[in-house]
Amino acid sequence: MQVHAAVKAFVVRDGKILLLRERVGGVEVADFPGGKVEYGESAGQALERELMEELGVRPVSPKIVGSAYFFRRTDKHQILATVFECGAEGEIRLTPGENEELVGYEWVSPQELVGKKYDIHESFKKIIRERFKPA
Repeated sequence: MQVHAAVKAFVVRDGKILLLRERVGGVEVADFPGGKVEYGESAGQALERELMEELGVRPVSPKIVGSAYFFRRTDKHQILATVFECGAEGEIRLTPGENEELVGYEWVSPQELVGKKYDIHESFKKIIRERFKPA
């Protein structure tokens, strides 16, 4: 097993956070935009590249809001992600990566994200609770 550095983004618009729906290994899952940090790249550079590749947008006023860890569903590699909060400049257009099929997205309230409806890792829920203080 391997450990990979990554970035994830809480892209915020009108108090809601962008959540992607992806098909990975034939299963539809919820995820935040982002991906692996490439060799020689800073977390900020990776964020900008990943948002442009996946969504066709540029991050606006990104700030680091925490770190998260999880295991990828496809190969069980551990991911250590720097989590950013940012806005987005441009119109979202989904562009899937190598191991995933992006099937849609939605804007979700922080309250809904920390509830039971979405299967997101507890380390992300912890950041959302601390950062957005959902009721």
